[in-house]
This record gives sequence, C-alpha cells and structure tokens, in this order.
Amino acid sequence: CHAAVSYEEPETILTRFEELGIKVGKVQISSAVKVDLADDLSKRVDQAVAISDFDEPVYLHQVVQQNRDGTLTSFPDLPKALPKIGNPGAQEWRIHFHVPVFVDQFDRFGSTQDTIVKTFDFLKLRGVTDHLEIETYTWDVLPENLKLPIGESIEREYEWVIHGLN
Repeated sequence: CHAAVSYEEPETILTRFEELGIKVGKVQISSAVKVDLADDLSKRVDQAVAISDFDEPVYLHQVVQQNRDGTLTSFPDLPKALPKIGNPGAQEWRIHFHVPVFVDQFDRFGSTQDTIVKTFDFLKLRGVTDHLEIETYTWDVLPENLKLPIGESIEREYEWVIHGLN
C-alpha cells in the first residue's frame, strides 16, 4: 500500500536494499485505493461523492495524484484532496486506505493489488524473505458494500496471498 501510493515499485526498493546489504525481515502486504480520474468534470464530481465514503476520522488517508505530465502531487489527507479533484491535469489518485488485498476492482475504483502481484513475483524469484504480514486493519470503517463477516474476510485475505505465492 505505502509503496504503491507513492508510485514506488517494491522490486526497485528491495533490489536497492540487496545492493546495500540491508536485510529484509518481513514484507507487509496491503492494498490501497486507486482511482482513474474521469476526463469529464461531471463524472469527477460523481467520483468525489463516491470517494467521500472513504473519508472517515480514525485514520489519515494520504492521497498522491499522478498528473498527466508524469509529476506527482501529494495531499496529507483525503479532505484536502477532494476539492482539487477537478484539476484537468490530474490523471489518477492513489489513496492510503487499506482495502482487502483480494479485491482488485470495486464499485468505480480499483486497488493497487497489481503492485502486490509484482512483489510476489519478485519475492518468489529472489527469496528476499519468507515472513509476510497481511495488513488490512480497516474492516470496521470500510464502506458498507465492501464489508463481509470478519472471519470470511480474513480467510479470503489468506487464501488470496497463499494462492499468489504458489
């Protein structure tokens, strides 16, 4: 989640650690919200309304915006980003909100699950660490349409991770 929100590639980070002789004790597996911003301003307004479901007061939800020119713009929390959603130069938002790792697409948004898959490929190839930790802790603040019974959600997290590593 954290690397993906910052538009960093975990394999680049882990390779650099190897080059510097830094050992990795564990890798946390988590996924963030990814929003492909619509070209049409009225659709962006609709996206802002839907994204506001993720604005809850318990956690900070940093937003990193990828602009059409490839630059990045950071916002310290979702409420600071929402008024800027109409910026025509903005292309995509990644929001620090730990969504279930087994979800790649939900409602009108995606997740950064693809970054996890690339990380799994790297871990299988390089054997950096065998210690993985699934970090989804926002079950109680997820929008209603993403909530499942907690036992079922955790089971699906583990099944998805185990399948991805095999």
